Amino acid sequence: MQAINTKPTTSNTTLVIGHRNPDNDAICAAVGYAYLKSVIDPNQNYIACRQGPLPDETKWILNRMGIDTPPLVPHVHSRVKDAMSTDVIKLKADDIMLDAGRLMKAHDVRILAVENDMGKFMGVVTESKLAEIYIDEMDIVDTRKSEFTLGNAARACGGSIILGDENQVLSGHLRVAASEPETFRSLIEEGDTVVMGDRVRSQRIAVESKVACLILAVGAKPSDEIIKLAMENGVSILCAKQDTYTVTRLVTLAQTVDNYMEEDPLILDPDALLTEIVPDILHSHQRAGVVLDQDGKCEGIITRSDIAVLPRRKVILVDHNERAQSVPGIDEADVLEVVDHHRIGDIQTTNPIRFISLPWGSSATIVADQFEMAHIGVPKNIAGVLLSAVLTDTVLLKSPTTTPKDREIAYWLGSVLGVDPIEFGVELFHRRGNEADLDIDTMVLADSKEFEIADMKVLIAQHETADMEASMKRCDEIQQHIEEVQSNSTYNMVLFLLTDIVNVGSRFFVAGNRRVVERAFDIDLSNGSVWVDGILSRKKQVVTKLMRQN
Repeated sequence: MQAINTKPTTSNTTLVIGHRNPDNDAICAAVGYAYLKSVIDPNQNYIACRQGPLPDETKWILNRMGIDTPPLVPHVHSRVKDAMSTDVIKLKADDIMLDAGRLMKAHDVRILAVENDMGKFMGVVTESKLAEIYIDEMDIVDTRKSEFTLGNAARACGGSIILGDENQVLSGHLRVAASEPETFRSLIEEGDTVVMGDRVRSQRIAVESKVACLILAVGAKPSDEIIKLAMENGVSILCAKQDTYTVTRLVTLAQTVDNYMEEDPLILDPDALLTEIVPDILHSHQRAGVVLDQDGKCEGIITRSDIAVLPRRKVILVDHNERAQSVPGIDEADVLEVVDHHRIGDIQTTNPIRFISLPWGSSATIVADQFEMAHIGVPKNIAGVLLSAVLTDTVLLKSPTTTPKDREIAYWLGSVLGVDPIEFGVELFHRRGNEADLDIDTMVLADSKEFEIADMKVLIAQHETADMEASMKRCDEIQQHIEEVQSNSTYNMVLFLLTDIVNVGSRFFVAGNRRVVERAFDIDLSNGSVWVDGILSRKKQVVTKLMRQN
C-alpha cells in the first residue's frame, strides 16, 4: 500500500481542506484530491487537511488503508513561518566581523544569525553593527578598539605573521604612522598596534616603544635588525600587501562577532499570526524577528521586507464553497480551486479559478471522476477512502442525492479495491461506534453545517445510524443539547436530523424558530421530535425545502 505524506511544510504548499465539523466525505475527498494533485503537479506540495475531529468511520478507513490522519488546521491566516526567510545565513561567535560583512554583501542580507558549535542560536549581527565599526574608524586615534587576536588580524588583511603568537590578544589603540617620526613617537603608547609602510625610522620607534604589534603594509618587510629588536621588546610583526588605509580598515574588522552580537533580538513563534507581530517587528531594534525551533536552533528570520506584502496561504476547498463553513481566515487565503457538490455559496476569489461543481451524491465521486479524466490510476488505498466517502454521503447509494454517476463510481472503486461496495459500506457504517456510549456533543455536532436562510442563521446537524433503537433512548438528551447550543450561540434555529439508514427516514429535533421547519415539512414539533419518512439527505431534502419557505 502506498502511504500518503500528510506532514505540512511552509514552502510551496497548498492545503486541500473540507468544511468545518467534517464528515467522512469532506476528509476523504480531500485526501483523494491532494493525492491526485500531487501526481499532476509534483513540484507543489499538496496536503490534505481537516477542520475538526475524525468521525469513527473515517478513523477506521484511514487506518485500514494505511493513510496518516490529515493534520488539523485551525485557520489559514498568514503566519510568521509563511513569511520568514528560511535560508538563514549563519556564522560562529568567534568568526570575525569581516566575515559578517562579506556574507551580508554576498547574500544581500542585513542580518545574520550567530550560533555556537552545537548549532544553537546565540544572537544576531546586523548591518547597523557593521556600520558602527566604520563610524568608529573616524575616531581611530582616540578610541580604544575591542580586542582582537594577532591571528584574526592576519586573517582579515590576508597577511603573514613574521613574529608572534597568533593567539596573542591585541587590545591597545590602533595607530597609523602617517606623521614625522618624532611626532609619531608622541602619539603611540606601549601595547598599541601600529600600521605603517616601509618607514624604517618609524618602525624602530614603534618597536622601541614596545607596541604590541607592528603591521607593515604595501608589502614592506622588516629588516633583521628590526626583527631582533622586536624580539627583545616582545613586539609581534605582521606583514600585508595592501596599502596602509586598506590594512587599517581590514584590521578593524578583525574583531570577533561576539563583540558586536546582539543577544536579545525579537524571538517569534512560527505559528504566530503575522497581523499580530507586525508592530513588534517595526518597533524592534533590529527591525526583524528570529524564529527558533524546539532545539533552540534558528530556522527563520523575518524582516520588514518580508511583511511589506503579507503572503497568502494557498488553499483548495473540497465539499463546500461557503464562507460560513470554510476555515477561519479564508478571506486572507489564495483559493486556487473548489471541488464541491453543493449549492453555489459566497466564496470570493481575486483571480479566476478552477471551480468544479457537479450535482452528484458526494464530492468523492467528483474526485474519482477527475482521476479518470486525467487518465491517472487510483491506488487501492485511495480507492478505499474515496469509496467510503461515496457510500457514507449517499447512505449506501439509497439517498435521493444518489445519481447514476455515484453508482458507476462506487462499483468502479469497489473493483479497484476488490470488494462489493454495499457490503463494504455496511461494515463501514457499523464502525460508527456504540450509539449509547457516543459523546452527546459528538453525536449532535460532529456533522453540522451553518446556513444563511433568508435573514436567519441556521445550524443543521445530522447523525446517521444503523441502530435507531439505541439512539432513540437519547431523545431527551439530544433535545436538551441542541437547546443549549442554540441559546449559547447566535443561531436563530438549530435543526438536528437523526437519520435511520435502515428504515430510510429521519427524526427531526428543533431548537429555536421551529415554525420554519413545521411549515416546510407540514409537521408539528410542539410535543418534541417528529419522524419524517424518506428523509436521508440534508442537502437535497432539507436545506432546499427550508429555503423555499423564505
